Amino acid sequence: MCIVDAHHHIGEKGLKDTVFGWQEDIEDVIKTMDKFNIDITLLQPLGGAHDAIKVHNEIYQYSQSYPGRIFGIVSMNPKVYGKEKTIAEIERCVNDLEFVGIKFHTLAHGIDPTSEIGEYIFETANRLGVPIMVCTGPHGLPFTAPAMLIPRAKQFPDLKIIMAHMGGAYAMAQPAIHVAELFDNIYFDTTLVMNIYLEKAVKAIKAERIMFGTEHSTNVPVGLAKVESLRISKKEKEKILGKTAIKVFNLRISK
Repeated sequence: MCIVDAHHHIGEKGLKDTVFGWQEDIEDVIKTMDKFNIDITLLQPLGGAHDAIKVHNEIYQYSQSYPGRIFGIVSMNPKVYGKEKTIAEIERCVNDLEFVGIKFHTLAHGIDPTSEIGEYIFETANRLGVPIMVCTGPHGLPFTAPAMLIPRAKQFPDLKIIMAHMGGAYAMAQPAIHVAELFDNIYFDTTLVMNIYLEKAVKAIKAERIMFGTEHSTNVPVGLAKVESLRISKKEKEKILGKTAIKVFNLRISK
């Protein structure tokens, strides 16, 4: 079984995130992967990265140093970099650095998915054929409400849209499930959400649309225990732990 951590952040070495105060270095990522048998980690810049483009370059170097184990996801604040530079950087990361997705950080960057910025970011993801991950939950309302993704799910029916946190700990998990039942291109990750709602999601939209994520190395053992304790089949757990992400992100794996 291949285990994929589809939602994990990293910042500039030795620097704390300017929004959440987090810090994560590649040494911690690899050490944790080795300890808990994580085969692949998808790295994206922390929401408050000092220089997201620098972090993209570092993630690429990590992907070369640890081939087949580290893949990149683009994440940058369009309000800082502007439309042209943001689109150019997304294209560079996907086309030249082989990044496998885009993060639209509604919370850390304070951006409405239905806004003009949302329009060109989602359009770029659709044009490049890569999934887009979007923060959801009560922690960044109104931009993080699951229903805010309905217009984009309608507009881009072939675009895979991942609701990070599945609506959050509890307050919006059920609404997130309702939205996903309406749109086949909506997916979830396991970060923050309670198991009772994950089990409901498996019944509602199947494990093929749910993927494992941790956000930070300290949460890896907790995230694994969460999936292991789900009252679902072994095959469903295997899909959540790796098979869904491999398919959604079109990952090249060695086993």
